[in-house]
Amino acid sequence: MRLEEQGKLRNKMIDELFQLWDLNNSGDISKSELNALLKCVRETAGEEDPAKNVVDIADENGDGKMSRTELSQWLHRQEHVGGPKVDSFVANLLQTLKQLRGVPAAAPAAEGGS
Repeated sequence: MRLEEQGKLRNKMIDELFQLWDLNNSGDISKSELNALLKCVRETAGEEDPAKNVVDIADENGDGKMSRTELSQWLHRQEHVGGPKVDSFVANLLQTLKQLRGVPAAAPAAEGGS
């Protein structure tokens, strides 16, 4: 897959992830929305506010919410500091969130191509 195509696919996955996370369709992910989904995705032993660290780190403008741009920038920073690869992390998270929200999974994209 060419670099340009890979970038478009990554952006599409991040857009889809953001839409699934933005439960009230406000255009931002609040701490309460992130908490609701994080509690479903994984059990957080002893953490009352599992979203606090994520939003505090990703929230570049200090409004207490995470925009689509802030989500994308945070995901890319995680990859550069040795975190999971953005594409596989987002794909796995999308699959989990879709299962939790009852959204049908799309057919896998064909490998290779022209």
